[in-house]
Amino acid sequence: MLVAERLVTKEPEKFSGTDAALTAAREQLVDQAYRGALEIQGRFFQINEEPEAPPLGGWTIVDASYWSPEYHVEPQSSYWVCILKMNWAANSFMYELEDRDDEGYGDLRVRGEDIDRLWPPVDHRGAGSAASTIC
Repeated sequence: MLVAERLVTKEPEKFSGTDAALTAAREQLVDQAYRGALEIQGRFFQINEEPEAPPLGGWTIVDASYWSPEYHVEPQSSYWVCILKMNWAANSFMYELEDRDDEGYGDLRVRGEDIDRLWPPVDHRGAGSAASTIC
């Protein structure tokens, strides 16, 4: 992942392992998306009991509210709005809502320009902008 690579290049002593850099990159991406500093795009899907579910729809910007830290933990009370579950390996997330089947967004991506702005390349030789998947 591009952000993790840039974190390691910038601070190699802090990120001795790729797992630590990848975890930090994921946390920073979600935080910046929640703050509205970058837009994450995805394709909406809904899991239902019908065997012939339609394919993923077109690209849409995922609302920044989905990246709220409160949605990434188990609810502490019986009152909750939604629980978001990231699947980094599948590059997607699902959320649970009362009275609805599970829904989510797949094929998550961010614009390369946003990555370059927030995590500038350390070595500008050969660096270019390109769309990047989340992880």
